[in-house]
Amino acid sequence: MLKKACYCSVLAAAAFVLATQSAGARTLHVGTCKTAQTTYGTIQSAIDAAVDGDAVTVCPGTYPEQVSITKSVSLKGVVGMDAPQVVVPAGGLVQNATMAAGTAAAAQILVAPAVSGSANVTGLVVDAGDNNNTDCNLTMIGIYYKGAGGRIRKNTVQNQIGPVGHQGCLGGNGFGIVVENQTIGTDSVTIENNSVKNFDRNGIVLRSPGAVGTVARNTVTGLGETDVIAQNGIELVDGASANIAFNVLSGFNYTPGTFGSTAIILYNVSSALYQSPPTVQKNTINDANYGIAVDGANGAAGNLLQVVSNTISNTGFAGIVIFSEPGFSPPVNGDYVNVANNKITTTTIYDGIDVCGDNNSITRNTVANSSVESAIHLDALCEQANGDPSGADNTVSGNRITNACIGILSGRPQGDNTIGANKFVDVTNQTMFGSDDYACSTAHAAPQHRKAKGKTTPRPLLSP
Repeated sequence: MLKKACYCSVLAAAAFVLATQSAGARTLHVGTCKTAQTTYGTIQSAIDAAVDGDAVTVCPGTYPEQVSITKSVSLKGVVGMDAPQVVVPAGGLVQNATMAAGTAAAAQILVAPAVSGSANVTGLVVDAGDNNNTDCNLTMIGIYYKGAGGRIRKNTVQNQIGPVGHQGCLGGNGFGIVVENQTIGTDSVTIENNSVKNFDRNGIVLRSPGAVGTVARNTVTGLGETDVIAQNGIELVDGASANIAFNVLSGFNYTPGTFGSTAIILYNVSSALYQSPPTVQKNTINDANYGIAVDGANGAAGNLLQVVSNTISNTGFAGIVIFSEPGFSPPVNGDYVNVANNKITTTTIYDGIDVCGDNNSITRNTVANSSVESAIHLDALCEQANGDPSGADNTVSGNRITNACIGILSGRPQGDNTIGANKFVDVTNQTMFGSDDYACSTAHAAPQHRKAKGKTTPRPLLSP
């Protein structure tokens, strides 16, 4: 009887705890659009009053404030009503965080819990218009997660860019959404169904090995043709890992050609750093110097990094590029990447697919209108970690190549790669070995010409 009584008491205590936790999950309201006993005039005052597990709903309106979230709460607009707008305070944006690289940051919504946790931001317009930020040392960020996971969904993030004459600072001083999680095991993050536009450097960034999750169904729009800044749309950097899928990106074209703007870039992401291989799949990209760049990033034998089933059109330097990075310590090869089932149309200066690395699989892609240089380039101009030139031990098969100057251009001799059956239609030269430079048009002889620079096409420009 004693044991049974104790067991019942334990159950009763557990039930009491659950009831208490359930009762504590409240909804706090900002504004007067909902009937409630208590409403708050600012988003920050409601966040301050909330506890872990609470939701803060925000009525339509304009909220000139910088919001700091240090708890596991949900911040959201009211479903079925116009999205509330978080805008620049009257005194301008001020520093409220420091980025991993030591850069001062002014985040409009900062999620930085005291201990690792999750918070959600949904259904807001985060607008940095009229920011008057002329300080190149202060980086504006729309939504900034630092050491936190959660969901960032259905938001519009825009105008994180300085006034005319103060755009394109070294390193860039405007980002849409940034996740910086340095500690492995931090809660994952889901970034989906957001619109990100009119930013300075990067649209969406995940940085460091603890930044893992999903980036899906977002629309990221660059500045288009510009000589001000080389932008990136979605960036994984320094060990971050995510499934990047079903995003629509356009307008990443840096006209000077000294650097390349990139719609999606994976940088410094190697098998020694990531918890699970990143995947870039089923994205739609139009109008960029580079569609997808894998720069100093690689998988491992039997566990290839995946770039599959993307649709890429109207690129200048390459639809898809793989770069080795000898400057890293230790150097990182552009190895073990699976590039498959992608559709690449119209590359105006260089290559549809540029493979400046080893041990990659290039299969079943459709590459059309690479009429200036090559559809697929096995590029020997990137040094590997052991000092050898790149462009060896790659497999190229099952690709359909249409309207190209050269179908497959290899800087290495015949036999250094495995080239299987590929289909060629309206191709001037199907295969060429032992050269990294060939053109069927004088348009190729631009200032960023490979031979003139003595290296590959201009690299993407990374965030600080």
